[in-house]
Amino acid sequence: EGLANMLLEMPDGQVPLGAMQLVHRLLGAGIRPVIVHPERNRGVMEKSERLEPFIDAGCRVQITAGSLVGQFGARAQAAAAGLLERGWVHAVASDAHNTTGRRPRMRDAADWLTRHHGAELARLLTVLGPAELCGQSEAEAAAVPPQGARAAPRPEAGQPAGQ
Repeated sequence: EGLANMLLEMPDGQVPLGAMQLVHRLLGAGIRPVIVHPERNRGVMEKSERLEPFIDAGCRVQITAGSLVGQFGARAQAAAAGLLERGWVHAVASDAHNTTGRRPRMRDAADWLTRHHGAELARLLTVLGPAELCGQSEAEAAAVPPQGARAAPRPEAGQPAGQ
């Protein structure tokens, strides 16, 4: 589509007035907003339809891995599940601020997705979707080994591959 992606984070309390005007300006400038963790927005928790105009405009949606596994509470988890059911989620990301206070939880989210929606959707949302948002081709993203798979060992320096 030729658009650059930009993360767009709304305040926790509501979907702000004027947000759609901002989205249209960004899209007009060749920038596609990626709405991050809307499942943690109180307005979206109360009424997920508030996100629909953004989806219809062409925004992408990225939910937080921790939300899927209940890290941010039952309401955020239910909102994340609802967005998934509507088919509005393009990627799952960590939103990890560090490795202790807010761990990535990506493996937990992939396991949750696999149990509830199957391995294909889990891979789409945890590998292929994020790769696409970062500008990788599907072939580049497909080179990422499936969750739990081990990559082939790298050859020692100066050794040809396969020895």
